[in-house]
Amino acid sequence: MIARCVQKSYQNLLEGFHVRLTFESQCEILGLQPKLVGELGGNRVNEAIQAIRSMVSEGRYLAAKRFVQGLLNRPDVSTEEKAQAALLGSQVAMTTRDAYLAWTFAQRALGLAQECEAEEIEGRALFAIGAARLAIGDYAETRIFLRQFLDGLGDRWPQLEDEFAARAYGNLAMAFAGQKLFPDALAAYTSCLTRLERAGNHPGQVMAHHQMSWVLLQMGAHEEAKEHLDRASSLGPIPENLLPYHQSHQSLYHLYSGEFSTAMEQAVELLDVSRPDVPTSLRAVACFVAGKCALHQRNLDMAQWFANQALEFATQDGLSSLLNLVSGLRREVLAATPSPSPNSAE
Repeated sequence: MIARCVQKSYQNLLEGFHVRLTFESQCEILGLQPKLVGELGGNRVNEAIQAIRSMVSEGRYLAAKRFVQGLLNRPDVSTEEKAQAALLGSQVAMTTRDAYLAWTFAQRALGLAQECEAEEIEGRALFAIGAARLAIGDYAETRIFLRQFLDGLGDRWPQLEDEFAARAYGNLAMAFAGQKLFPDALAAYTSCLTRLERAGNHPGQVMAHHQMSWVLLQMGAHEEAKEHLDRASSLGPIPENLLPYHQSHQSLYHLYSGEFSTAMEQAVELLDVSRPDVPTSLRAVACFVAGKCALHQRNLDMAQWFANQALEFATQDGLSSLLNLVSGLRREVLAATPSPSPNSAE
C-alpha cells in the first residue's frame, strides 16, 4: 500500500519537474537579448554584471550564461572585468547544477585573475574551482584547490575569511568523506563549525552538526552521531528551510541504528509531494533509506522500486557522492534477488 501511494506521488512529482523545466526554458528563450552586451558599451561593464545578476534573480539562467560569454569575447573589456564576469558565470552555472561549465568558467577566472594580479578574484576563483570539482566528484582535485584557497587566507586574501572559510572547510570535509577519510572529514568539519560558531551562524551550525552525524554513522559511531543531531536541535528551533535536512539525517540515524520502522516512517514523510520544501537530493536519500528498510524486510520488489527512484532523483541532482550511495543500494538489491531457476523458462 505504501509503495503504491508513494509511486503515484512520485509520478506526479516527476511530471511537475518536466513542466517546470519546460517553463524555465521558455523564459530563458523569451528573455534572451543577444545584442544587449554590445549595446552597453565597454565603459559599462559593471552595469552588464548587474544585468546578469538580474537575469539570475529572474531565473533566466541560459540568458545569463550567454551574457557572460559575450563579455568574455569582447576586446574592449579589461582583463580584470573579464575575470569578474567569468567568476559570476561560474556561480550561475553552479546554480543550474552545471558543474562542468562552472569549473570551466572558474578556471577562466583564475587564469585572468593571475594575469592581471587581482588577488581577491584569484582567491574566489580557487574556491569556485574547488566547489565545482566537489560537485563533479573529483575529491582529490577538490582538496588541492581548497587547500590553496585556505593557505592564501592568511596573507593573500584575508578579506575572504569571514565569507568563505567556513564553507571551504565544509567542502573540504565533504571531499575527505567522499574518499572515506572520515577522521580528516571530522577535523575539517570541526574547523568549519568553529568559524560558524564564531560568526553566530545558526543555520550553518545546524548543517555542520548534521554532516558530522552522517560521517560518524558511516564510521559506526552511532551514539556520537546522535549527540550531533541532539546538538543541532539544542541550538533552538530548526530553521524551516533546514527541517527536511534534519528529518533526513534523523532517518539515516534510525536506519543505521537498526530502527527500521521509524526510519521508514520518516523517509515516507519526506517523500510526500505536498512538501515542496524537500529538495531532489533529500528525496533521493529518503528513497535510499526506504529501500534499505524494504531490503531488510526482504520485500525485494519494494526495495527495487525505491532503489530505482533513488537513482532517478540522484541523477537529477547530479551530485556524485549521492549517485555512489544510491548505486550501492541497487547493487545490494540485485545481489539479494534470487536468480531464476533453470526450469523457470520451461
